[in-house]
Amino acid sequence: MCQSCANGGKRCSTDTSQARRHRRKAQNATVSVQPVAPNKSFTQPEAYSFSSVDDAREPIARIKKMLHDAPLQDEAAQDQIDNAIEVQVTSIGLGLVALAEKRADLDMISYRKEYDSTTPELDEATVTYIDADEEYELAAEALQAWVMEHGEDHDKKNPEYLSLQSSKDLAASIALKANEAYEEAMKNDDARRAELQMAQAAKLTAEYRKVVAELRAVGGTVEYGSHSSPEAVEAINMTVGQHYPSEWIEASNARSDSMRVKVSTERAHYMDEAVQVDLSASEDKTHTVNSYDYFYAVPIPVNEIEATREALGDDATILPGRKLFLNDEECKIIQMPHQRIFDPEKDATADGLSPSEDGWHFGYYIEPSSQKLSNKKAWLKNSSKTNKVLRPEIVVPQVTAGADDEMYAKATSYHEFAHRVESVVANGAIMRQEEAWLRRRTTDPETGIREDTSYIYPVLPGMGILDVEIGRRGTFAHHYIGKEYVSNSHREVLSTGAESIFAGSFAALSGLDGKTKADPDHKAFTLGIFAIA
Repeated sequence: MCQSCANGGKRCSTDTSQARRHRRKAQNATVSVQPVAPNKSFTQPEAYSFSSVDDAREPIARIKKMLHDAPLQDEAAQDQIDNAIEVQVTSIGLGLVALAEKRADLDMISYRKEYDSTTPELDEATVTYIDADEEYELAAEALQAWVMEHGEDHDKKNPEYLSLQSSKDLAASIALKANEAYEEAMKNDDARRAELQMAQAAKLTAEYRKVVAELRAVGGTVEYGSHSSPEAVEAINMTVGQHYPSEWIEASNARSDSMRVKVSTERAHYMDEAVQVDLSASEDKTHTVNSYDYFYAVPIPVNEIEATREALGDDATILPGRKLFLNDEECKIIQMPHQRIFDPEKDATADGLSPSEDGWHFGYYIEPSSQKLSNKKAWLKNSSKTNKVLRPEIVVPQVTAGADDEMYAKATSYHEFAHRVESVVANGAIMRQEEAWLRRRTTDPETGIREDTSYIYPVLPGMGILDVEIGRRGTFAHHYIGKEYVSNSHREVLSTGAESIFAGSFAALSGLDGKTKADPDHKAFTLGIFAIA
């Protein structure tokens, strides 16, 4: 904020709530290599009891109005409002989950009994393999005993030795076949369990979808940008286009940036920045910067990369691995500083003037070494080099989905479009609700102390951190659900929840696989958001 704010002045117009949250997260986020003990308990909202979907309409209408109100400038006050709304969202969601699961005739005791059982074929194959393996061990021990008694230089043509060797070979052959039959029976039994899990998840997800559809209009035609792949479009049509609230789809379509969807063999992601740009869409070919970012990324056609890099100097970096298009021409991203930090040894100012009177401004910046927002301020100035760089208008975000697995492609479609929703629905209220849910789930109700952040992915011996993503572990089905974005760009609560309750990921958050933690609170929050936002 302006220096005069401390004396009662007004905030700068550029010091937005988003920017303040951004700085606050950068200042507060800590990264621990050591595992952080998750909170073992959290405040659980009281569930609504609905005998029918119609019972939920009145509380939904009441909370929806509050949810869509414009946010306050006072962050602490807004957080308190969001905390109260989130509890109501989850309470309503708990009632809707219970209603849907009653319709699905969910009987976890019977399901677990069937899931944990083994087939008669596997039981028989197991016994046969154990018996065959024991016979082989006995035959091998008998042969070894004979060799030890007669010495290593015994007569290799001795009839007794040949008989024992033949018995061992026969037992080995029988054991090998028994092992193959056992492995096949295990494979079939695993397939049976997977099919059982998918069937149960399908019953649940069908009822979750029906509940949302009974409460509000769902489905619609999702609009795409060019260069969208047919496989990804089909995945989106089969998921988001049928089951997401129509209001959300319409809000996405109304945005000026159409959405490119594609299938990728790499990790799925959603981003609001360009992977495909159109020069003709921008009249202004240069870009004037007014933000807290230190780095700025520009797409450059591949045949111009070297010349552009040479012109920009060593400060520019070519980002590897991302294929994108500029007017149908393949490009790569060049990343460069668009602001530089005042250096008294290099940057002189007019006598008696402060840097601010010579075109500099005081603010936060992205540290080049870590590319994370610094918690320190510095005098910053737009780079003259960068202002000369062609800057096409950003017109196309993207959603990517896995290429090899149809089910995965559908799950990631639910997941990644949820990130689109975070920025287009209800004045950003969905993301505030996700943050409120995370606060409740990672704060000890007895002490009021919130769990710290830690690395989501493990430290590998001799290799360091596998990935630098951090988050709060909580009691979530996966650490990733509590991921912290220092940029304040997204959360992973609605995205993971959507793919779980609509596609069965994370064992549908119902513990269907006996390993993944059931999380009815997460299911409830997700269904509540789908019904209300």
